[in-house]
Formats: sequence, C-alpha cells, structure tokens
Amino acid sequence: GTLFFCEGSSTTLNAPSGLAAYTWNNNPGAANLTVTTPGQYTVIGTDGICVNTATATISVTSLTTTVSGSSSIYCFGVAPVTLTGSGATSYSWSPATDLSSTTGAVITATPGISTIYTVTGTTNGCSSSSTVSITVPPLSTITATSSNSIICVGNSSTLTALGVNTYTWNTGTTTASTVVNPITTTSYTVLGQTAAGCFASPAVITVTVLPTINPLLVSSSPSVCLTKTVSISTASVTPGLTYTWQPVSAISGANNTSSVIALPPTTATVIYTVTISNGVCIGTNTIQIQIQTAPDIKNVTTLNNDTICVGGCVTFSANTTGSAPIFYQWYYQSGVGTSSVGVAPEACYPSAGNFSVVATASNTCGVDTLIKTNFVTVFDLPVLVVSGDTTINIGESATVYADGGLSYSWSPNINGSIACPTCSSTVVQPTLTTQYIVVASNSIYCKVQDTVTVIVDINCGDFFIPNVFSPNGDGLNDLINVHGRCISTFNLQIFNRWGEKVFETSSLSESWDGTFRGQKLDTGVFVYKADGVSIDGQEFKMKGNITLLR
Repeated sequence: GTLFFCEGSSTTLNAPSGLAAYTWNNNPGAANLTVTTPGQYTVIGTDGICVNTATATISVTSLTTTVSGSSSIYCFGVAPVTLTGSGATSYSWSPATDLSSTTGAVITATPGISTIYTVTGTTNGCSSSSTVSITVPPLSTITATSSNSIICVGNSSTLTALGVNTYTWNTGTTTASTVVNPITTTSYTVLGQTAAGCFASPAVITVTVLPTINPLLVSSSPSVCLTKTVSISTASVTPGLTYTWQPVSAISGANNTSSVIALPPTTATVIYTVTISNGVCIGTNTIQIQIQTAPDIKNVTTLNNDTICVGGCVTFSANTTGSAPIFYQWYYQSGVGTSSVGVAPEACYPSAGNFSVVATASNTCGVDTLIKTNFVTVFDLPVLVVSGDTTINIGESATVYADGGLSYSWSPNINGSIACPTCSSTVVQPTLTTQYIVVASNSIYCKVQDTVTVIVDINCGDFFIPNVFSPNGDGLNDLINVHGRCISTFNLQIFNRWGEKVFETSSLSESWDGTFRGQKLDTGVFVYKADGVSIDGQEFKMKGNITLLR
C-alpha cells in the first residue's frame, strides 16, 4: 500500500526482523529504513537461504495554511475584522483574546490593541500555521472651539471642530463648523470619524448665555429745579455689572455707579442715558428730566390803564418767567381787590392819590416779589357847573358856560355851530333847538358831562337886498349882499347897465364893495338877481336895482 508522511518530516519502514540481511532499493541496510522523501521503496530480505521481497510506496502530504483579514486596521466604532483561514481541513486560532471563536475557518476579531493572530491548520494530521496582523490605531481626539463661549440672548456663536475627517453635532449638523444661538446656557457634543472610519473621542463645548440687560430707570422726581439735584437709578442692581451715564456735564459726582446725582446745567430738558454691561451684553435706556425754574417777575402792567378816577378799577397783569404752576399774591395800597391771588386780579380805588402795588410769585423752586411804587394814579372827578340855557331867534347866537374841569369838549358841532368846542365858554349858533353836551375832565380818564339847551325860535323874517349903498369906506352901508336869518344857500349876481356881470357870490361872508376888476365903479344904477333856499327848505327868488353912490 501507500504510506503518507507530512512534508518536512520522515517515516520509518520496518521489515520483518530476524533475517540475515536486508537490501533497500538495492542498498544494504538494517531491517528498518528511515525515509524523508516520497517514492517506492523495495526491501529484499534473506535468512541466508530464502529470499523474500516487499515493496512500499511512500507519499508526502504537503500542507500550507493561509489566513486573510477583511482589514488590517480595527478601531472603535467600525465593524469587526473578519479573519479567514484556508488550506486545511480544521483550524485553531490564537491568542483567543477578542476573537469571536478560536476554531473554525472564519472568525471575527475586535482587538483592543494591535495584535498578531496565528491560525494553525490541520489536514491528515499535518498542520501548518500562518499569521495576520491587525493594527489598532491610537484613539483620535476631537478638539472643539467657539467664536464666543459667552453670548447674550439673541446672539450667536460659531462652533468649530478639528482632529478627524467627518463630524456629527448633536444639533444634527454634519459639518466641521456650526452656528448656534441658544437662549439658555447649552452644552454641545460633536462626534467624529477618521478617514479610516474610526470614531474619535467626542468633544463637548459649552456656550454660556447671559440674560438680556433691559435697565429700568427711576428718578426721585420727574423734574428738578435749576441748580438743584435729583437722583436717578436703575430699578434693580445685579452684581458684576458696569454702568456708564451720560451726559457727564449734567451729573454731579461719579457717573459709573448704578445711581447718579443729576445736576442739569441749563433750563434745557436733559435726557439721561445709562449703558450697562456685564462684559458681553450691553443694555441702554434713557430717562428725561424736566428742568424747572423759580419765578422771575419781569414787570407788572395793567390790562386797561394805570390812571383812573375815584371809584374806578384796575386789572393787573404780571409778566413772569418760570415753571408752571406759578401762584400769585397781590397787595394793593389803598385798593380794594376782588381777589388777592391769580395772574390778573382787579382792584378798585375809593380815594384819589398815587398808590403802590406789590406782586409776589411763587412755585416749587422759589419766590419772587416786584414792587411798583406809585404805580396807580387815582384822580378826583371834576365838579362840573354849566349855564346858558336860553331861547334865541334863528340866525342869532348864544353863549354857553362850563366850569370845574381842566379841559372841555362841546358837542354836537353841527355845521360848525360851536365857535370853540374846547373852551369853557363858547358862542353857539344853532339853526334848530339843540341840547349841547359838555364833557369836562381833569385827566384823560376822569370825565363828567352835563347839558345846556338852546331853544331856537324859527322866525326867518324877510330876505332882502338894499337898493342903495355908498362904498366910501366910512363903515356905513359900504357892502351889498343878501340879508335874512334863514338863508341856507343862495346865489347873488349884479350886472351893470350894459348887462355885464360885475359881481357874483354864494357866501354871506363875501359882499360887493362897488368894484369891478379892481377898479372902483362910478355912481350908477345896477341890476341884481338872487335865488336861494331857506333853512326850512323854501325857495326864494329876488331881482331889482341897486344904486351905487360915490
């Protein structure tokens, strides 16, 4: 038959013992022959007499065990490395650590460190071994940074990871950088894998969110008197904050505290601004302070006049600057006030003289007083005495009288019937019965009046023109004109014997003196004609001759 042995080993062929000689493949030897190569071996044995032959075929069993791995690298987070043995009928693996099995052609390995695994394959009692190396790279570390590790509510921060090939943030972002805007302090985790697919140690980064700063400002008063102070402060104080107030020019003392002392420099309304910071977040707010001023009475005047008559009243007015509301207190020397308060009170004066007025104005910022000495002048009323009531014929005149005042005014002055309207006594020539009014005054404000009646008896008499005159300058009968008491309007024309007009007039104050063109006319007879209207509306016409005597 055929004998087998493993390659690299030997086997012994045993011939029956007790013979005298043995020849193996024609080579004398012992009964036993050790062979290391395959082939056919023939042994001839003799006991010296008999010869016997035996033949054996030697075959070598050749066994090569191989091993392969699905990857030469294993790291946390990836699939196990599959190890596959081949070339034998049974297999044994070592070291057993981190193997799914120590037998079998296919197993898996999850080594914690770089490891060389050996597989031993066996076939027909022969075995061979092979090794495979699995490298476990060191664990990668992800580093994560933030553009702002502390932010305010409403702001954002950019997170950036380094150290591996791919990244996954717990926000779902799969890029190396991500922008976050948390409203509360939040920790972010980033996972990553190397180019080989190995997971790295995750990184955690925290973004601290500081609360929004919304300062609420309060003041001890919404307004302040000029040169006075008012306190302005934040409604609540949080440790660790910094404060900056503006405008510095309107603050007394420090401007970097939670409260300041406001001292406005002018009357202009001041808007105060505070900026509060916690090093990251900034909040601002403003508050307006109205500036008030003390009263300043510029002047005291009267709404009507400051010169009156006894029993008259004066309404006062104060021109005052300052912040409202302003309250007034008045004092009237010798006056009786309807009110001693208010901006425009009235006082009445029962006696004559010069009197002072005192006005006092006050508000929350101060008091001011103004004295007007001898401000109000009060005159006595004049004592008017009149006379002259009379009756006259139309065309006549009368004298009327007034006394007791410093100045006088007569009316009505119809058609100039009053000779002197401003005289105490004057001549009047009314054409109708008239009640003359005289107003007497001892000032422009103190006046009294009375009346004088002149009754006119309307008896016009006749209208006539003299038929002879002698213009010789002796003052007797020197002029020619129309005569009559009731003439309203008229026209007089005088002609010489040749019909030439030598004179014409429509005025009672203009009479003919016997001249023509500047020359005295000689004695002669002249013709006249006249027409007119009387004061009672009656028309009249006249004509006749006039004899001029020299």
